[in-house]
Amino acid sequence: MIAFMVQARTLGAGVIVAAALTMLGPGGSGGSSQPPQVDLLARTQEYLRAHPGDARTWASLGNLYAERARRTGQSAYVPKAEGALQEATRLDPGNLDAIVGLGAVANIKHDFAKGYAWGIKARRADPRRASTYAVLFDAAIERGQPARAERALDRLMALRADVATFTRAARMYELRGRPARAVGALRRAADTAVDPVDVAFCHHRLGELQTDPAAALRSYEQALQADSGYAYALAGRARAQAALGATAEAAASYQAAVNRLPAPAFLLEYGELLLKLGRDREAQAHFAMVRATGDRLAIGRYETGHGDPETAVRLLRAEWRQRKTPEVADALDRALRHAGRTQARHLAEIKSINQKPVP
Repeated sequence: MIAFMVQARTLGAGVIVAAALTMLGPGGSGGSSQPPQVDLLARTQEYLRAHPGDARTWASLGNLYAERARRTGQSAYVPKAEGALQEATRLDPGNLDAIVGLGAVANIKHDFAKGYAWGIKARRADPRRASTYAVLFDAAIERGQPARAERALDRLMALRADVATFTRAARMYELRGRPARAVGALRRAADTAVDPVDVAFCHHRLGELQTDPAAALRSYEQALQADSGYAYALAGRARAQAALGATAEAAASYQAAVNRLPAPAFLLEYGELLLKLGRDREAQAHFAMVRATGDRLAIGRYETGHGDPETAVRLLRAEWRQRKTPEVADALDRALRHAGRTQARHLAEIKSINQKPVP
């Protein structure tokens, strides 16, 4: 399991961690029914009470808090993770576990430039540390720098061929417009995975790459066989069920997903389905929760379809300045179209970026 992807902003429960999950794979998989390592966390806390000057254990505590946040979707653990990692670097500025962890935290805070800088610092200290290249890859992908991401991925694959590596390779292939290779990488990841959460994540991602909703539904069901409470697979199943016309089943799946992890995207999609079902009051309640999250991408999508497209453009332009990804480009171009402005520029930019040869 990878120790990365934790958000440190103080938003509602589940919102922060959910933002991380849209980006990455195992170790960034939230809303799981799998229990966190509570005993290990408690033992680490107890040890630090007696040995508060142990930098290595502070770094371990930070990673355990991060893992618990990922597993449960509870954002209260996020600042604890960051605080523990900062204490580790205060005690030992060269502690690599903490440096890599802080790079991951910066990525989840959407400060990808800082995340990349932490990754570079870690690489200089130990160029053979695999987790460093995971942080560099994640930051570069979100900044719209696939050449840097691919170089980091090459080093990661040379050092460690595991679930985390294969899922990142799948993301790279997806951005390069090679879905068959992405599917192959995810199947290798699924074959390699042992942890039920990792297995669920891989099959969930396979579902996302399917264009046929029936095939996607089969992948999501496989994910849920591995982990019945995996929130992203529950939401994926809901999306596929809705596309197949099974709206009542879709509503039940969305409800299960938001009960497990109230991610902004889930709340928005569920609200839109509730509108179609004529359950307007419930839909508006879910839209209100979306607006309360502070998530620019989800709120921008909401404003585009149900509110003020100009507000959507403003929010999504701000998001685009931080994250040059296809998801943000698509949302921004849709908002521009609804606002009566030029469209497709950002999608064209993303396509151009991702088709550039890697030096």
